[in-house]
Amino acid sequence: MIAKIKGLLGDKVDVSSEQERFSQALSPLESIAKTTQVAAIGSLGAGVIIIFFAMFITVRQRIKEIGILKAIGASNRHLVTQFVAETMTISVFATFLSAGISFLAGNSIVNSLVQQSSTSGPGSGLGRAVGQFFLGNVDSLQVFDLKTLGYALLIAVGIGILGSIGPALIASRLKPAEVIRLE
Repeated sequence: MIAKIKGLLGDKVDVSSEQERFSQALSPLESIAKTTQVAAIGSLGAGVIIIFFAMFITVRQRIKEIGILKAIGASNRHLVTQFVAETMTISVFATFLSAGISFLAGNSIVNSLVQQSSTSGPGSGLGRAVGQFFLGNVDSLQVFDLKTLGYALLIAVGIGILGSIGPALIASRLKPAEVIRLE
């Protein structure tokens, strides 16, 4: 049908189908999604490094406590578990805090964008049908679900473990005599 119309009208007008316009609209979104993925990976790497250095500083500040624990018989495993558990607790708390903020801000932003696009875009026909097929009910779009929260918790725990295991192992290798000498 589009080819027939293009053949009849020639190069004087630009004829495109709803599907072509839909794919043109999605192209920038795909680029944004890829950029967001790269930024997310970079953020996760930065998170591991930040946690590593924060835990390293924590170990240095708590060196006397570590020495006392070692002197009264704390095992290396106990010290590593203590530091990793502390970091994971903070990571999980931060995940829930950021999830709450994301839920409140994300839904309002997305719903605002959807309302703007639905008032400025085609309101009926194939364009709206395709949008509803891919997005569902565009009047109320959710950007956050329990599956996302589960992934966020797994990532937070993983980052907490990766960032804290090195400093925790350093703390576990300290000897009480070295700690007394350092203090």
